[in-house]
Amino acid sequence: MAVIESECKSKSRMELSLMESSSKEDLSAVNEKLSPIQKFYHGQSIFITGSTGFLGKLLIEKLLRLCFGLGTIYLLVRPKKDKNVQQRIEEIFDNVLFEKLKDEQPNFRDQVIAITGDCNHPNLGISSEDRATLIREVSIVFHIAATVKFNEKLKLAVTINVGGTKDVLNLCKEIPNLKSFVYVSTAYANCPQNVIEEKFYDAPMDSDKLLALMECTDDKLADITPQFLEKRPNTYTFTKAMAEDVIRKQAGDLPIGIFRPAIIISTYREPIRGWIDNLYGPTGIILGASIGLLRSVHCDGSMSTNVIPADLVINTLIACACDAANTKLNNDLPSDIPIYNYVGKDNPISYNDMKDFFEKGIFEFPSNKAMWYYSFRLTKYRLVHLFFIYFCHLLPALLIDIATFCWRKELR
Repeated sequence: MAVIESECKSKSRMELSLMESSSKEDLSAVNEKLSPIQKFYHGQSIFITGSTGFLGKLLIEKLLRLCFGLGTIYLLVRPKKDKNVQQRIEEIFDNVLFEKLKDEQPNFRDQVIAITGDCNHPNLGISSEDRATLIREVSIVFHIAATVKFNEKLKLAVTINVGGTKDVLNLCKEIPNLKSFVYVSTAYANCPQNVIEEKFYDAPMDSDKLLALMECTDDKLADITPQFLEKRPNTYTFTKAMAEDVIRKQAGDLPIGIFRPAIIISTYREPIRGWIDNLYGPTGIILGASIGLLRSVHCDGSMSTNVIPADLVINTLIACACDAANTKLNNDLPSDIPIYNYVGKDNPISYNDMKDFFEKGIFEFPSNKAMWYYSFRLTKYRLVHLFFIYFCHLLPALLIDIATFCWRKELR
């Protein structure tokens, strides 16, 4: 496994002040103190998809806080429910995640511009004016946007994860000053393989044919979804594999890299220790167990987990963009697209160990929303797990539903 260590080191307040106010000679002296990665980002403008998501927020914060001399960061944001793009951006920056950045750089908002768009629409739903701006100004692109639901409908998952990737790739082909483009995939895109190396694998089917099929088919694809997935467990891993195939076939001579992180959990230490804003993966399991609703998970507790703290993922992602650019400069062969697997094999813990860790927290800080006493287990054998599902999940739920129904009937 090739893992690139991030060289983004924190600069002191004194250095940052000097950078903002000193002469060209002083700036030159300070520039020598910057890491190679900080020098790579100096003066560059960046386009980020998926900026309102978990990783997107962390990436924005890290870039603004530690990459001196950064140009403009353009964020692809879609209107949502009763909120427009500007309201969503303000909501993002009101998050406690950005408190440290606000203290160090109060005017950071001046560097951020929201671009209205949606990966579910053709050409990302970007207006011709905004597209022209991106083509003219941007030099680094991070494509993070994706639907990560395992049970997402096939057509929507293909449209966003595969079609959206193709649209971003087409946009990058029009950018004359593109230095680096990093596509964020997943370590499980090729999960049917016993060993996953840092290379491309054959896609389940031709990506162009899949996109064409989705365009002429309605949403009623649930019956044929299993035939598409074959050995893959869900539409997420399937569409991520197809997106990698789009890049392999259509990247051409772009300076591009593919980043494959494992299961991403909360931050390790920066900018806030233990920060997370979603309930995906282990976080959802811990929450369900902590309030007493989740009693059993079908899992071999002796197996090693493959979890990565989110801030380390961001450090590596930032470094990958720099390495992908250098790889392109040193090798003109379009087939040599670097792939970065970022997984937790260096310091592994088992699922049983992880369960013990969060149990200590549950008993020390019990939830005030607990609905039942904590009783959670990792069940290796499927039949035993089904026993717990029927008698600890379904039966109690049925009894509560019956009691609630009778109680409401009496009130009437």
